[in-house]
Amino acid sequence: SEKGLTFQNAFAHNLPFDNDKFDLVTTWSVLHWIGRNEYLQSIGEMIRVCSKYLCVMDFVASADYRTPYHHKEGLYTYKQNFDDVISGSGIMRQIETMRWWVNPNNGEVCIIGQNELEKFEKNIISYHARKLVVYEKDYSLLPIKTEKDFL
Repeated sequence: SEKGLTFQNAFAHNLPFDNDKFDLVTTWSVLHWIGRNEYLQSIGEMIRVCSKYLCVMDFVASADYRTPYHHKEGLYTYKQNFDDVISGSGIMRQIETMRWWVNPNNGEVCIIGQNELEKFEKNIISYHARKLVVYEKDYSLLPIKTEKDFL
């Protein structure tokens, strides 16, 4: 293309790219759409193709839940804490986190503190709440152990 951009269609759980291919991998309002059978694979693929930074934005909830998709019967979206899975990889370090919600009545953006998450549980405003987390990939977070370490 004239700006040097190319696009490639792919499934999140099977990305057609080499390991550590991109300095920055970004996903914006995607994870809540991914079926639970592909969820872990999709996050694993994002981590695999990322060489430095992973930026994830999606819903924030005080507790995990699924909700029926209003436009098609039988489909659901899933609001859950992606931090546990990404941090659980052992090689991703959180370097920045931001939570906010947009008041649908006046468009005001309100920052959400960690201790304020419970007010979003079973509350319609949780539909308007988002979280952005930037992770840094660091293989040294998992120390290398050899056979000698277990003797």
